Amino acid sequence: MNTLMRSWRGIIAALLTVVTMQANATVSCENVKVERLYSQNDLVYVVLSGYGWHVLGNTSDSDIQQKMAKLRHAKQRSQLVTLTFPDGYDASCRVMNDSLAVQTIKVHS
Repeated sequence: MNTLMRSWRGIIAALLTVVTMQANATVSCENVKVERLYSQNDLVYVVLSGYGWHVLGNTSDSDIQQKMAKLRHAKQRSQLVTLTFPDGYDASCRVMNDSLAVQTIKVHS
């Protein structure tokens, strides 16, 4: 019985690892310049140099003002940024997916 329990524990641990890895998978658009921020209807968009439009978030998102301020600041100082999107976003960062918004923003010095 102990051997069977250990086997099940191993299987459950492996499944949890796979689920956790998939939940944390992201796509990053790295080292790009912010060209423009634009708001239309309920969405805020960011234009990245050479990559086109991307959804920054919804105007009702609790962190949208912080995201916008961070990108404006980077634009004013000509700093490069890395935007991280959820898994499923276009890995080349060239095709906008208006159902997936920016998760995190990193500004490079």
